[in-house]
Amino acid sequence: MKLLVLACKWRQCKSSRTLALPSDWSLAELHEALQCAFGWEEEHLYSFTAPDGTTWSMQMDDDFLDDFGGEADRDPAKTALSEVFPHAKARLDYEYDFGDSNEVSIAFQKAIEGDGPACLEAAGLMAVEDSASFGYADGIANILRKGPGARFYRDLADWLDLESPEDAEAWIAGQTADAEKITAELARIRPAKKKRANPRRKP
Repeated sequence: MKLLVLACKWRQCKSSRTLALPSDWSLAELHEALQCAFGWEEEHLYSFTAPDGTTWSMQMDDDFLDDFGGEADRDPAKTALSEVFPHAKARLDYEYDFGDSNEVSIAFQKAIEGDGPACLEAAGLMAVEDSASFGYADGIANILRKGPGARFYRDLADWLDLESPEDAEAWIAGQTADAEKITAELARIRPAKKKRANPRRKP
């Protein structure tokens, strides 16, 4: 199987993943892979943007476009990774949750033969939905490490259901990215054509 090795860096945090994904996967499946790799839960909209300005996003129905404005971009389910990453150093930008604006830069490194999909390397923390106000995953970890006297610590402890500093330490350890666990999650991805995206997810 031909796999494309993609270096993925979350711009808001010191988190990165190196993924090896089938070249015939679509951008919709790349979206699924990024959700698994960084720990998001598919609660919001997303888009991909190429250096030339071409944009792919979830396909909205006419009622959604009437309510929120805008025009339909290209369909990510109809574009293969091999089309978007035709050569080394090809790049793509991914944005998830247009409110928090989680941004991931994706760079094509090389093509290899192997079994996939897989996470070859993982560094940093897993994401927490709707956490931009706390500084995303890194910001949460920094607040928790400072202890109960830190600003926002109590708010975070209540939100994450942490009862002690030891719970906070355990939470941070549990949020540390693990390549093997991510690979196991990637194996659950089904072809996008067998799914129907929900057009009314939150922006």
